[in-house]
Amino acid sequence: MPAQLPCKLLLFEDDPAIRSMLVTFFTAQGCTVAAAEDGKDALVRIKAEQPDILLLDVIMPFQDGLTILQQFRKDDPNTPVIMLTEKGEVEDKVTGLEYGADDYMTKPFSPKELLARAKALWRRASLENGRSCQP
Repeated sequence: MPAQLPCKLLLFEDDPAIRSMLVTFFTAQGCTVAAAEDGKDALVRIKAEQPDILLLDVIMPFQDGLTILQQFRKDDPNTPVIMLTEKGEVEDKVTGLEYGADDYMTKPFSPKELLARAKALWRRASLENGRSCQP
């Protein structure tokens, strides 16, 4: 059986069904999950939660995920960020990665694939930061 993902995850997702599904799914994988439905006060929330992994929707009310990511990366270049979005054109993906995303997944997506990508990012971040917790 694959190892669980022992981390603190912060999710910004405006779609209630996707948000609920991801909270349930990642909680079952051993994560502590906090979720927000919009980008309002995102940087304050991120600083307060101090997540190990950040999942960001691109299109959200108040503040979009790319703007949040760009501002977040000024202070934190290391926390893994995965963008989750309906914007699937090559240019959209390139923009997300250039803004500092570590990965970019388009909707609809498989939670299992998202988990595998999160585990890969967590492994790398754990090694770089000298954390003892391994997925």
